[in-house]
Amino acid sequence: MITSVKEVLDAIDQEKGHIEQLSSASKNVLITIVLDALAEQISIENAGYLALRELCHRGNVPIELLLLAHSLAQWVSCATIEELDGSFLDRAWELAPDNLRVLYAILEKQPNIEGDRNQRAFEHKIIDRILKLYPADPIATEASAILANSDESLPLDFINCLPNPLDDVDFTHLIEAVRK
Repeated sequence: MITSVKEVLDAIDQEKGHIEQLSSASKNVLITIVLDALAEQISIENAGYLALRELCHRGNVPIELLLLAHSLAQWVSCATIEELDGSFLDRAWELAPDNLRVLYAILEKQPNIEGDRNQRAFEHKIIDRILKLYPADPIATEASAILANSDESLPLDFINCLPNPLDDVDFTHLIEAVRK
């Protein structure tokens, strides 16, 4: 078990053996790397994302960290195809199918750009689930009205204005909780 943050960061910087280094790094080393990346003391592009990925793959992490990994996967160059396709989001949905953050992230991930009728049905399913769980949710209410008054799916400008599922999340606190 590697307990040196420097050893892992050096392997990542040299782009050799970093996967092995991360998989054998202690949880505390991974947490330190993620916290340093979030504090912008080191790069989120490689070290921060790769450490977060490893933490998420090891098991029991808060849903919000899976959503963070999903979000970061969309813009880092080291994400795998599965991660770009939403593997972290799928896992979050599997673990917390009624979580409002997860449901909005799912809507945001799959906008209906090509007019697919199956996509419209999917959006309806997600909006109906949100309204069942959170009947007074104003965004889901508006989305339901849009779907009811049109044969189209939700417009892209509406999807782009969905709440950020990561707003108001204290990642430092969450990650520190994983350490315990």
